[in-house]
Amino acid sequence: MSLGLIARADDGGLGAQTWELWAHLHPEKTLVVLADHQTRGQADPSRFDGCGEVRVTPASPTKSDAMWLTAGVDTIYSAEGWYGHRLWMQARRRQVKLVLQANPEMFAGEPADEMIAPTPWRMDVLPSGTRVMPFPVASERFTQKPAGEVRRLYHVHSSAMCDRNGTELVLAAAQLMRRRCELIIRGGDARRETVGRVDVTWLGHQPGLYHEAWPDVDALILPRRYGGLCLPMQEAAAIGLPIVSLDLEPQSRWLDPAAMIRAKPTQLARMRGGKFPVHSGKPAELAAVLDRLVTDAGFAANLAERSRAWAADIDWKVMAPKYESLLR
Repeated sequence: MSLGLIARADDGGLGAQTWELWAHLHPEKTLVVLADHQTRGQADPSRFDGCGEVRVTPASPTKSDAMWLTAGVDTIYSAEGWYGHRLWMQARRRQVKLVLQANPEMFAGEPADEMIAPTPWRMDVLPSGTRVMPFPVASERFTQKPAGEVRRLYHVHSSAMCDRNGTELVLAAAQLMRRRCELIIRGGDARRETVGRVDVTWLGHQPGLYHEAWPDVDALILPRRYGGLCLPMQEAAAIGLPIVSLDLEPQSRWLDPAAMIRAKPTQLARMRGGKFPVHSGKPAELAAVLDRLVTDAGFAANLAERSRAWAADIDWKVMAPKYESLLR
């Protein structure tokens, strides 16, 4: 059985997903889709060199690209979608199996012979028969941090709609914290500011690979307002960091309940996959958890242990055979 892969060339988000799939599963062919985005790293197709045939295409693959990728392969995998209609139509003509790993908020009815979802979140908007296949974390790319005092909190600002990662809530909570600490934010414009008793450093966007974007920090604060797959949470778990978030699916399955902030819906947002509720929480509740995190080493250690256990469950060593079975 031979495998074709559609991979985005950028360093974050889906680019990180499909690059790791290529690195661990070594498909016979890889169609690299150029998708430059200033908040997701620069496109670098060269990292796909060295295994199988590689071809680079603009954002919308051409008929020639579709003919090339579907020739001589049995299965084609993509995350999110097919970047147009040419690939899946040609695959149908040549009876090539299509495997699509879809995020519900971005799913718009794309065809697939096998549909998988990275988490159980909003399976109701995906086709009947879709099964959950967690996307693995490449733990070997990170250095695990031993449990200790929490002094530097880390937050990843998302460019996705509706303040997806809850940056506004994090800053509101920082204003209410009673304990001094540092808050490091990846994204936005690089700058420094003081919010209440918290020293805030905005790092801007990291131009390199996703695992190079992590500074030396002690905990991840990510009160995510909607969504399923969350790569920064998985990466934090691989490092062994305590993680604090909103009490929502699917992170409520992964994280320690003591680190979850009560969530309430604040709006209904229209996304590519339909209408989805967007949640928030009370800044005072988040501030109380963060104050405890920086003063209670035992509490922080318990959260870190839960993170490590989750990362072990979804490590590539565990998940690679399952992906091999599915795709080959």
